[in-house]
Amino acid sequence: DVDVFTARAASLQAQAALDALPGGAFGIPGHPEAPRLTSLVKVVNDEAFFRVADRAVQVHGGTGLRLGSPEEKLFRLARNLKTPAGTVEIQRNAIARRLLRRAAS
Repeated sequence: DVDVFTARAASLQAQAALDALPGGAFGIPGHPEAPRLTSLVKVVNDEAFFRVADRAVQVHGGTGLRLGSPEEKLFRLARNLKTPAGTVEIQRNAIARRLLRRAAS
């Protein structure tokens, strides 16, 4: 599926970029680019997972919404993952702020 491929590719590329930063992904103090890259991975993966889960529910029709079905569980999980570490909108704002700071430098 295109969503899975795209999410995996973005994750691998962001990890390579994080590893290339001075001090690596977990350097102390953290590199200013690290939050942008991690936000990017969260946005891409959360949205891809949600689309895949939504398609699974659509394919299975009414049984996909039945409480306890694998599709319903995946959809509920995908929906709930969009919020705990910040909504997609908040993550997009963090990415944009970092890009604007970098452009101003």
